[in-house]
Amino acid sequence: MLTEKQREEKRMQKRQALSLKQKSSKWVGTLNAIAGVLSIVFAWYLLLETKNIIIDSKWLWLSAVIFCLPILLFCDKKYYYTMYYWFLAAGLFLYANCVFADRTAYTIKRPIEHKFYSYKKSGPHAEISYRRVNLEVPCDSDRILANSHYAVLTLSSGLFGFEIVRDRKLIRE
Repeated sequence: MLTEKQREEKRMQKRQALSLKQKSSKWVGTLNAIAGVLSIVFAWYLLLETKNIIIDSKWLWLSAVIFCLPILLFCDKKYYYTMYYWFLAAGLFLYANCVFADRTAYTIKRPIEHKFYSYKKSGPHAEISYRRVNLEVPCDSDRILANSHYAVLTLSSGLFGFEIVRDRKLIRE
């Protein structure tokens, strides 16, 4: 049998342990919230900037599956939010590729494969293929698109070897 004093001491120990656990979980929750916001920012970055980076999108999807599948299979449902860290990792990877890219640019000339004239809300643009990646080259009017036969891309090499499109334009010859 425990005396009243011993019971009170046990209650105090449990309260202290619980308060320490709550404090540590507050920090973890705050860090997860910050990482979640950054993941959303980098998800938008991925959506907007992948058209300017010459990378096959299958590698992005494959890395997402490889990263997220073990989390889905081996973790509890309360840890599913860690899948959002993929956006953070992939976005940081491509952001570092762009920021630390070579400043020296080079140009290439590619023939136009498909021409898409303005229709409803989409503007005129041409499609070219470079390193098995289809790239869109926008233009100002249908007349310019009709007279163009080639696209000129200004590229620079990124930190991790992925090329970055700096400028796109259509030319006649």
